[in-house]
Amino acid sequence: ARTHLAPLAREQGVAAAALVDAHHFSALWADVEPLAATGLVALCMTSYMPAVAPAGARVPFFGTNPMAFAWPRAGGAALVVDQASAAMARGEVMLAAREGKALPPGVGVDAAGAPTCDPAEVLKGAILPFGGHKGSGIALMVELMAGALIGQAFSGLTAAADNRDGGPPRGGIFLLSLDPYRFGDAGGWLDHAEGFLARLSALEGVRLPGDRRAANRRRSDAEGVEIPAKLWAEVLAAAGGWRACAACRPVGGPSRWPGAARCRPGHARRARVRASRRARAAPRRRPGDAAARAGDRGCARGRSATCGPARPRRPCAGAGAGPWRRCPRGRG
Repeated sequence: ARTHLAPLAREQGVAAAALVDAHHFSALWADVEPLAATGLVALCMTSYMPAVAPAGARVPFFGTNPMAFAWPRAGGAALVVDQASAAMARGEVMLAAREGKALPPGVGVDAAGAPTCDPAEVLKGAILPFGGHKGSGIALMVELMAGALIGQAFSGLTAAADNRDGGPPRGGIFLLSLDPYRFGDAGGWLDHAEGFLARLSALEGVRLPGDRRAANRRRSDAEGVEIPAKLWAEVLAAAGGWRACAACRPVGGPSRWPGAARCRPGHARRARVRASRRARAAPRRRPGDAAARAGDRGCARGRSATCGPARPRRPCAGAGAGPWRRCPRGRG
């Protein structure tokens, strides 16, 4: 959608896209940041299955209904605001439940409507909107913009139609893009905004939205990504017990990676590919084939039947002497 949206926004000044029957499961900043990187202003929103209780209620009715806004910057990363209309994103509540951490007060209620800091109970009950009626109003706006406006189901109907396979539900996404050069201050909007943001970021204790994400991204590119050992074990279990290559183990850590595992993208996949190629290239031999040939015998250590006579290079590690080379499989 962004491929078609950006040229239309530059031509008309404003362009909107309605994505229907879509399965959105990621953060919304990924939808708006690329548009801001090209000099456009972007706004995106989507609804979700009921998880948030409207202000004054104690049962889930709204989705977490996130929205994201991106503003282009001069010579740097775009300013990106990405937030749910709930007091906490449901994914963060799920993460706290998995790690056994308590939630801050005011995040949610249990199934009986009583306030609780237990994330597992909040998942059974409802998350509260941020700022009370203010967050509730934003959730309502998202329901209408990503639902009624583009002909998609509201959160409650989305849940009723979901197949409950654990994946994201099917719903609508509303994406709006604006070209700031087509509005009232084509020559000065960027300097005007930069001066304002500079004064804002100069205030003690203030961090602009997206700054932490950009810093984490730079650090991850340089140092890799650290994940908890429990999560790493779950990833390995989901992959059928496959183990990563040595480059993905923590520096100085033992083979089973306690603590945090350092994962370098692509290392393990390349290791699997190399191992697969070696396996296909290796000659297929049955135990005893080499020994059956005249003058052949197995490895002196009895670990392989693939060793045989060869040009004198160095003694087999188990033979002690004689014109025997190491087992091609490295076992003897």
